[in-house]
Amino acid sequence: MLFLENRCFFCSRNNFFFAITFASSLVGLERGLRERIPEIQEVVQAMPEGPSLCEDEVEVILEGVRPFLKVAGGSIDCESITGEGSLQPVILLKMGGASASLNSVKLEISQRLQKHFMMAGLRVEWS
Repeated sequence: MLFLENRCFFCSRNNFFFAITFASSLVGLERGLRERIPEIQEVVQAMPEGPSLCEDEVEVILEGVRPFLKVAGGSIDCESITGEGSLQPVILLKMGGASASLNSVKLEISQRLQKHFMMAGLRVEWS
């Protein structure tokens, strides 16, 4: 069994683009593997399971970014988690202070959460 990680900068912004990119790379990968290793019967997408989506696990990630936000006079809190067990769960975060308007900080936090939970369809929204 071989596990590969596919990372796309645009996936958090445009899921359609990510789906096309991933599908294209999967077809190319499968073709290349079958050419080199004829014994391969099937290539399937599998996502490893991450921790369960709960406020305690969200806090694990937020505690890692809070020191950096505090230096800039900012703060971050988890307001709610909705859709646990559904296809598109949503984490609603609230950021205060000067860093609240920086999209690069929000993107970094969103990516950390998505990497931590390893859930397809996980959305991070801001209040």
